[in-house]
Amino acid sequence: MQRICLFIASLKDAETVTRERSEDVFASLVSPAATSAGFIPEFILDDEPGTILTHVVRRIKACWVLVADLTGNNFSVGYEFAFAHMCNKPTIPLLKSGSSMPYDVQAMRKIEYDYASRATLRNSILPLAEQLKRCKIPHQGDNPLQNALR
Repeated sequence: MQRICLFIASLKDAETVTRERSEDVFASLVSPAATSAGFIPEFILDDEPGTILTHVVRRIKACWVLVADLTGNNFSVGYEFAFAHMCNKPTIPLLKSGSSMPYDVQAMRKIEYDYASRATLRNSILPLAEQLKRCKIPHQGDNPLQNALR
């Protein structure tokens, strides 16, 4: 299994503020943190032919760890995050400062980021890299869904 760090985030349409934030978070925070922790960063931008969910599910199953930006409580991101939990993948939630965590995952450790600029995003590289370095396979399944199943 390749050491892929998969990033999922809300995309909306190609020309939206949400998509711009997601692309900035990947480029200025997730990618450098993943690389410094020894992972190959990957972000699905909806470019493969076929059904989007099929592509996303394949990438989640193939990744080592999943980083999810839960800002905005986007249903699709939550659905994919829960699928990663069911697959027993290590997951790390990201959240824009001032945003609230979705109720069902409030107990999880999160990495907050400041989105004032790309420069302020870099302040969260070290905490994210440290969390990524702790991700081991096989994963113990410490997430809300695996805990509820026990």
